[in-house]
Amino acid sequence: MPIVGALPTKNDYPSINPDPSTIELKNIPRSSGSMKPKMTNAQRFSMNLPPLKPKLRRGTRALSARQSNTSPRPRTTQRCNILVTNADNGNTLGYINPVWSIFGEYGLLQSTQAGALEVSFSYPQDDLSPAQLDITAFGSLTWSPAMSPFPDGTSLNMGPGSFNYAFIDSTTQIPAGSTPQAGDNNSFTAATGAPSPAESAIWMYDPVTQEITVQWVNPDGSTPPSYIIYYSID
Repeated sequence: MPIVGALPTKNDYPSINPDPSTIELKNIPRSSGSMKPKMTNAQRFSMNLPPLKPKLRRGTRALSARQSNTSPRPRTTQRCNILVTNADNGNTLGYINPVWSIFGEYGLLQSTQAGALEVSFSYPQDDLSPAQLDITAFGSLTWSPAMSPFPDGTSLNMGPGSFNYAFIDSTTQIPAGSTPQAGDNNSFTAATGAPSPAESAIWMYDPVTQEITVQWVNPDGSTPPSYIIYYSID
């Protein structure tokens, strides 16, 4: 029995975003550089970032001596642009652009490193497999993925046989190991008004290969195999 097929066109693929005609898109800044929240040292430590520069204060010699006995664990801070490559063949796709889409998401790529999204993260120097990292875009909220169920919208779980996914946008810092957290905590919700539970401290880094990978945490606390996929239809 002969089968006739055709190559799919762009319109044959489903969009991962809401239909703009069904929502009221908000007028938010299109660049992550416009969001500059202030963070306390406690917040910076929870995000694996180095502390703020100390303010010089006069004190007694005894107090200064006691303070000098406590030194923070040495840390390594990476500040870089992110180059996206094809895991199958190593081909370069481009650098992540700092401008959000109309949905408040990252995803645009650019061919040159100049002007690309600049990010930072920090981890202990003796940690050979840093995990549960927050990646912070300079001048923005924490760079992290927000969860959006697809296609049935009945579950936030990922796993074999699931069509659920997470897209990359900006969100406030969420403690490491957290399950998806709801609220007005991410740029997708700010842009669309659609609730989208988020996680932030889910990134892993290989200091040898400089590869960034991800580990999502399901609502039940399980950690399914997680992969980063570039979907260029939207």
